[in-house]
Amino acid sequence: MNPLETRHSRRWSAALGIALAIAATACGGGSGASTSTPDGSAPGGSANGSAPVSPEEFGLSLAELAVRVEDTEGLIAKCMTEAGFDYVALDFVTIKAAMDSDETAAGVSSEDYLKQYGKGITTQFDKPLVVFGAGPENNAYLEALPAADQVAFRRALWGDTPDRNHARAVEDEDFSETGGCTRSAAEQTFTPSEVSGSYLNPTDKLIEQDPRMVTALAEWSDCMRAEGHEYSHPDAVDDDLRERLDAITQGQDPATLTGPALDALRELQGEELAIALVGFTCEEDHVEPVKAQIELELLGPQP
Repeated sequence: MNPLETRHSRRWSAALGIALAIAATACGGGSGASTSTPDGSAPGGSANGSAPVSPEEFGLSLAELAVRVEDTEGLIAKCMTEAGFDYVALDFVTIKAAMDSDETAAGVSSEDYLKQYGKGITTQFDKPLVVFGAGPENNAYLEALPAADQVAFRRALWGDTPDRNHARAVEDEDFSETGGCTRSAAEQTFTPSEVSGSYLNPTDKLIEQDPRMVTALAEWSDCMRAEGHEYSHPDAVDDDLRERLDAITQGQDPATLTGPALDALRELQGEELAIALVGFTCEEDHVEPVKAQIELELLGPQP
């Protein structure tokens, strides 16, 4: 795994553990006992209404997340059928495996990934989470369709954002850029806050509000500044790189860039590699030890 991975991709993900969580959920009522709360209430909270504390996306337990994801997949399948296409609803094991593949590359160690791709934002355009698409079986069905029907299938499933599939949206905790059946299904199974692009995981919020983390992030910022990089928060690095990439590509496939645009992309890629290496060192020195202690206090030992 990439050493720069966030809380999302450091979570345990063994297929056996996922299967057990799903089985436990099924014993409690399966998808009929959905944790979905599209009225805007906070799912996963305690009885007194306090913020949920979980290492998983959206502050849900693994079993709750499995139900939410599979409910969404069921609605996507229904929507696609109504649009005139076959679509096999994906199970949570398939979605979770795709999520855990983020910031990885086949045959590349975590150390080499950092050196070759940095954070993988401007350097890795064949991201596993993007290539995943609609999952293996649905991808095969899609590729067998006539060209015009392929366009219609993609629009029905993803709207104008084919790179924002279900697995990627859950991993990012952000459905705001999804479209088509993926978006309409998510709006029925996730809260308005969770679908928005401004959602903040309640566990992350607790961690970042801790005075120890506030100090650690300030030290991280000072560490980055000492190396010539002005950022107030690790997340700001990702946002900056994505915005600058978008400004260069202007909606074009990066692989098709030529001339000044290609030169600008290569320069940005070099910056990403430099920033990623410095950021990793600064996080390891200032943020990760503090974060690990706070997470241990909030979540207890994790598998």
